[in-house]
Amino acid sequence: MRFVFRTLTLCGAPQVVLALSLFATAVVCQQAWQFQKDAREVRFRADAAILRNAVVERLLHYAQVLQGVHGLFAASETVTGSEFRAYVGSLDPATSYPGMRALGYIEKVDRK
Repeated sequence: MRFVFRTLTLCGAPQVVLALSLFATAVVCQQAWQFQKDAREVRFRADAAILRNAVVERLLHYAQVLQGVHGLFAASETVTGSEFRAYVGSLDPATSYPGMRALGYIEKVDRK
C-alpha cells in the first residue's frame, strides 16, 4: 500500500508543479498586461493634454487677431478698405496664422 501511495504522490508532483507554474505565469502575464494598459492610458492622457493646450493656444491667437480688428474699428470712426488691408497685411497672416483662411469685413451700405 505504501508503494502505491508513493507512486501516486510522485506521479502527481509534476502535475502540481506544472499547475502552479502555469498559475504563476498567468498572474504575471495579467499584471504585465495591466501595467501596459495603464502606461498606454497615461501616455494617451498626456498626449491629449498636449494637443488640447495647443488647440487652445492657437484659438487664443486667432481671438487676439479679432480683438485687434475690434481695436482698429474702435480707434477710427471709419475704416477704409485700404486701411483694413494694410492692417491685415501687417499681421502677416500666411506666416503667423497658418490656419486663417480669410479675414475681412463688409462695409455698411446706406440705402438710397
